[in-house]
Amino acid sequence: LINGQIDTVDLTFAIDCGAGGNLLDSGLWDEFKNNLRRVKTTTLKGVSNEEGMKVHEGKLKGLKIGGEAFRNTRTVFNNISHLNMSKDERIDGLIGYEVLSRQKTILSYRNKKLIFIK
Repeated sequence: LINGQIDTVDLTFAIDCGAGGNLLDSGLWDEFKNNLRRVKTTTLKGVSNEEGMKVHEGKLKGLKIGGEAFRNTRTVFNNISHLNMSKDERIDGLIGYEVLSRQKTILSYRNKKLIFIK
């Protein structure tokens, strides 16, 4: 798990190397919808949901992780309560390709750090 910020709000993220975009819990939609551009409603499909469900998507204006700022990251809002059911720590969302692909990234399990190399 890693810590991040949108505006002045502290959030906890898990890392999903296979995710095309970032994901925030749908319960955060009202709090962060003004931090998005190009907002649209789209259908999100998954392995357990072939028909898909309607979700909000947009470009998040700003996200900070470890002192690094990420702008205009594609972010989807969807219910992630199933990810928090059996965990000791609660997450607010997932970071994926939108953050990890912008620089070389090292995930050090031994040091429990996510390192961005510019």
